[in-house]
Amino acid sequence: MFPKEVYFEGHGDWFECVGEKRVRIYNKPAEDIDWDTVCETEHDVMFTSPPYFGIEKYAEGSDSEGNQSWKRYKQLDAWLEGFLFKSIEKAWNHLLPDGHLIINISDVYCHHTINNICDPMNDFIDTLLNSEYIGCYG
Repeated sequence: MFPKEVYFEGHGDWFECVGEKRVRIYNKPAEDIDWDTVCETEHDVMFTSPPYFGIEKYAEGSDSEGNQSWKRYKQLDAWLEGFLFKSIEKAWNHLLPDGHLIINISDVYCHHTINNICDPMNDFIDTLLNSEYIGCYG
């Protein structure tokens, strides 16, 4: 049996892929999305693989370049505070009380130095979000 027909619906700064499931994709910075209006439920598990600071330059040269974290935040501290921590906190606030947030990220070599991302991220999660760090895999 063939799966249900899939179609796309555009809605300005987001679109939906509709078929057996409905998926929304937003064309705006993750840290700017108002999750209270776009996320109707809380989740057991959320996974994110944010772009690594200064390395992954999505949309370079396109009309959407200005929405990218590498373009908006040139310094590591600004990127951590303005992008990563805000994005993590927004996801965290939509987890069930016993939910898990899984993050694929790494420290990176960029701008002729190693940029520490993981320790400040874990400190933020532990201190401000009152969480329990389970561990690192991989």
